[in-house]
Parts: sequence; C-alpha cells; structure tokens
Amino acid sequence: ALAVTFNVASIAAGSCVDSSVTVTGAATGDFVHVNADFALPANVQIGNARVTAANTVELKLCNNDLLLPRDPASGPYNFVLER
Repeated sequence: ALAVTFNVASIAAGSCVDSSVTVTGAATGDFVHVNADFALPANVQIGNARVTAANTVELKLCNNDLLLPRDPASGPYNFVLER
C-alpha cells in the first residue's frame, strides 16, 4: 500500500467533494482501493477513487449528514493499485 497524507476540503451537508491526490505509480485504467488510516468524521465516507492521469487519483468523499458540514482532518490514506 502507498500511504499519502493530504487534507480534504470541508464537505457541505448532504454533498460530496472530489480531491486530486498524487499517488506515485498510478496509471489510467488501474483499479484503486483506498482507506483512511485514521477515523473519518461521523457521517463521512469514501465514495469512489479513480485514476484520472498518470500519478493522479481523484478521491470522492461524501458527507451523509443532511444538517451539518464536516471537515475531515489531514491524515494518511492508503492506496492499493491493481493493473
């Protein structure tokens, strides 16, 4: 697994954000597995991850709380790439 630490922007109530992350070795067509190596805020989940360009993964995080925004702290995410 490749550990990458980054900070996701604040997520508005009931919405998702896409973040571009540099993941060395990622290639278009790779299948991406990802998990946060820390506790995400309540009601926040990883929605999707895909390689958008060489060494770049787009990570979608969603806030399922319909009333309050959530701001995940900076932390390490583990990426596993499959060709």
